[in-house]
Amino acid sequence: MSGQQILQSTFAEQCRISPAYLSDIERGRRNPPNDATILEWSRLLKRANAEEIGDELLAAAARDRGRA
Repeated sequence: MSGQQILQSTFAEQCRISPAYLSDIERGRRNPPNDATILEWSRLLKRANAEEIGDELLAAAARDRGRA
């Protein structure tokens, strides 16, 4: 999948969550999940840079948690 985009609905399905919940996280309407969940989601992307994506997601979640 490297270089391709994944649909939000497809990604949400793979993560076993609703697309609405994923959208709420992205828009800051919901608290981000725990770090282990974020890393698992990044692995589902099956990209060569999944670790980098996971690190970016963790950093974003940490920033969001700091605002709460």
